[in-house]
Amino acid sequence: MRSEGSAAPPRRPAEGGSALYLVLPLVLLGATIVGVPTMILSGEGWPRYQRLSHEVNVIREQNERLRREVDALSRQAKVLRHDPREVGRIARDELGYLRRGEVVYQFPSQE
Repeated sequence: MRSEGSAAPPRRPAEGGSALYLVLPLVLLGATIVGVPTMILSGEGWPRYQRLSHEVNVIREQNERLRREVDALSRQAKVLRHDPREVGRIARDELGYLRRGEVVYQFPSQE
């Protein structure tokens, strides 16, 4: 009789199924040896990874450029909010506005 604390002995496979226990791991190993390199080198494997890595780098560079542009525009907006002379300069230079009493002289281009 077994005592209550002892574990059951390990089960042994039936004699007819022993070939399956030998062949199945070899088949899985062979499929892995052939399948993994095939998947890595296919169009959806390593080349796709490289393409996506390059795309990520390009997008990061674009983000950094846009971040610098946003910073510059934020500084410009801050100046416009607090400096009336800058607002007047932009109105004259970019919109063609004049102050009272200003006269604009236009000269023909020399072509």
